[in-house]
Amino acid sequence: MIASPARRYRHRSFLPAGALATIGLLLAACGGTTGPSPSPAETATPTLATDATASATGSGAPSTAPTGATPTSATPAIGPCTTADVDATAGPLGGAAGSRGADVGVRALGGVLCRLPASPVVALVDPAGNVLLRSRPSVNADGPLISPSESRAFSFQMSNWCDRSVKMPLHFQLALAGGSLDIRGLTMAADGLPPCNGPGQLASLSTTDWLPQ
Repeated sequence: MIASPARRYRHRSFLPAGALATIGLLLAACGGTTGPSPSPAETATPTLATDATASATGSGAPSTAPTGATPTSATPAIGPCTTADVDATAGPLGGAAGSRGADVGVRALGGVLCRLPASPVVALVDPAGNVLLRSRPSVNADGPLISPSESRAFSFQMSNWCDRSVKMPLHFQLALAGGSLDIRGLTMAADGLPPCNGPGQLASLSTTDWLPQ
């Protein structure tokens, strides 16, 4: 006799109810540990290295690294003109209103840039080199610069010469730093002296300021 389906199910073996409960608990526990683990990218936290990198790239603090600028060299000082730096030449003596005078040109020599005196200072000198008369220097602090192959000019005027005992001929010198320079082309004989307009009074010698030439 064939048993009914309901009876076949009755003949299958089943675990006790307590065992089933235990298996359920184990499966529940296993299910809590076998689920998908979070991605490393989702659990990563910022590190100090990341903060330092952001600070280095976004900070406005000035850099202490050397800029690489090359220091400029100091400009050399320009010295006063000496007798080796310039040459002085005068035109012929002229006279007007009881005085004598001439125009003088000063030319730079060589390749030296130098500074002339604040004003031209001219001296009248006898054959022995004794200074008989000199113009007054200017109170200005600095004179003009004179560059290579450049020229400057001035005029001088002499008046009221009463001493007729001086030895002739007389000549003129231009005072420069460290010495005096003879003014070429200019000598004075007895007949070229200015007249004595005021006996017992001092003779005078004056110059103009420097002029471009």
